[in-house]
Amino acid sequence: MLDNEKPVVLADRDLHAIITGEAPFITKQDSFTLDQIQASSLDLTLGSQVFGMGVASLPRSGGSVADLLKGNQYAFDLNIGQPGFLHRGYTYIVPLNEGLLLPEGFSAKFSPKSSTGRTDTFVRILADGVPRFDYVPEGYQGSLYLEITPLSFPILIRPGLSLVQMRIRNGDARLTGKEVAIMHSHKGIFMDKGGKVILTHDLKLAEHGVYMHIDLDRDIVGFASRTNVASALTLFDSATHDWSEFWEPIRRPRNGLTLNPDRFYLLPTKERARIPNDVCGDIAPYDASTGEFRTHYAGFFDPGFGGEFGITGVLEVRGREVPHRLFDNDPICLMNFERVSPVSKPYDGNYQNPGPSLSKHFKERYEAWGT
Repeated sequence: MLDNEKPVVLADRDLHAIITGEAPFITKQDSFTLDQIQASSLDLTLGSQVFGMGVASLPRSGGSVADLLKGNQYAFDLNIGQPGFLHRGYTYIVPLNEGLLLPEGFSAKFSPKSSTGRTDTFVRILADGVPRFDYVPEGYQGSLYLEITPLSFPILIRPGLSLVQMRIRNGDARLTGKEVAIMHSHKGIFMDKGGKVILTHDLKLAEHGVYMHIDLDRDIVGFASRTNVASALTLFDSATHDWSEFWEPIRRPRNGLTLNPDRFYLLPTKERARIPNDVCGDIAPYDASTGEFRTHYAGFFDPGFGGEFGITGVLEVRGREVPHRLFDNDPICLMNFERVSPVSKPYDGNYQNPGPSLSKHFKERYEAWGT
């Protein structure tokens, strides 16, 4: 259970206890299943109401999300068995089936699931009285809401679909870069793309993590989302879509890769990563030192991710104000690490192959990269 000396992120056995115990931290509807509990996070699920807002906004400090919903342009219900259609470029708010009753000393952080981020579906958590996305402070008690903006493709959703994950922590559980270096020297967290452990001396350390690098030395270096796609992407099915309808492959560039403003890209890391069972990883969405682009949407990497051989990171990159050129082996993202309480079942998700992958919704999602 909890380590009394150092703050930790709650792992699966503690999450199970605070959900199913006599005095739970988390409220839930009857639709809750234990499959929502992951190694160091909890999958949150969509309720049945959708509010079309048109624009993104936050509640004021002390205000409620219900006040925001009063300004909705239209609303509809998601019927069981019937998909709901969400337009590209339009913002919606959906109340979630789970809420929080956090005691003092416990806060929560949220991130899109990998399969959500890799479809350029931009999701963020809203909470009553919290003028900040994807975070609730210590002692928060109230409902949770998901803001959804499909940026590249229209999407189909349904009640109970999970698009976002939550981590609960009892303080600042981050490791310093030096602590990560020591752990890497023992356990070999980072590997090159051939599967060889990288020398600790060759890691680029930050105050609270390690920089990873872009891999443009391959035949297919990534994918750009196609524009004006008419078909809706079904987010609750796996391996149903032809990837070429939604994605344009990017061949090996001769002189760097230019990221254009408002385009969305899937790009691989030079490194493979494998996360030890006593920590979890988290990639920051923005890092000004890496360039004019958003680095990542889905930031959580659970204990056990990567297994024995490591997994290539796939970054969900969106250009910002100005074009930015990347060259092979440029630093592209920063992975932080946090301590976790003891884990019963390490990561066993949809991304197990060492090579890069499109989201689980696409057929031949590994083969598309030539792997």
